[in-house]
Amino acid sequence: MASRIEKFRVVAFSKFEAFSDVGFALPIFALVSDPSRSFVQKLDEFGRYIVSFEELGEASDSETVLDGPTAGVGEEPIYVFLGGHRGVENVRAVPASFLCDSLS
Repeated sequence: MASRIEKFRVVAFSKFEAFSDVGFALPIFALVSDPSRSFVQKLDEFGRYIVSFEELGEASDSETVLDGPTAGVGEEPIYVFLGGHRGVENVRAVPASFLCDSLS
């Protein structure tokens, strides 16, 4: 587990369904200070805040995202959306507040 003050950047994603190009995907983070290690965010029981980052082994089925948003422990989670067309240019990694702002 990583330190509470470290920042993590979304660098890749893993699709939940390999055959689908629409919907949610699992964001994969790397330490800003050490991009060679991969992590996933762990959320509180209500999904409102990141409580920790857990290091992954090899994420072989992941796809790269260039320069995604950053997050840290105690901050809102980051979600990845697939836009319906093949290619990384149709992927958005956004903080949870983006969803609330978009829907209101």
